[in-house]
Formats: sequence, C-alpha cells, structure tokens
Amino acid sequence: MWTSKSKNKKIALNFFLIQLSFNTLWPILFFGLKSISLAFIDIVLLRIFILITISPFYKISKMSSYPLTPYILWVSFAMILNFSILMIN
Repeated sequence: MWTSKSKNKKIALNFFLIQLSFNTLWPILFFGLKSISLAFIDIVLLRIFILITISPFYKISKMSSYPLTPYILWVSFAMILNFSILMIN
C-alpha cells in the first residue's frame, strides 16, 4: 500500500485519516464528555467511513484491505453496544 504508485493511494489515505479521526474522537465523546448520543453519531460515521475506506484499499491491494475486516466487525459491535446504552439511558 505505502509503496503503491496507484492514483487511488491519496484517496485511500485521506479516507483512512478521516476514519482515524472519528476513531480518536469516539472515546473522548463517550468516556471523557459522557455524551452517549454524540458518541453514537460519531461511531455511525466511523463505521460508514471504514466501509468507504475498504474499497480504495482493495483496489490498490487486496492484502491491505483485509485488516479492515475485523476492524469493521469490532466497530459494528461497539456501535450496537453504544446504541444499547443510549436506549437504556
């Protein structure tokens, strides 16, 4: 991925940085600010951007997209937990 000459490389890295930003923001919202609703919005956007990120990574290198699979599964599970906590409160 890093050594790729593909024109999709910049797009892939930009989407990766966007989802990384949402990932960094989530614990700040959920644990720091104790804003479960904002954290839920953030994790939904995170999941969307992970899904968007997978496509350009796959086009560049199938192997580079594979680590995103367990990541999207974990974030999906965390999103369900976040939603459940939101509904309970």
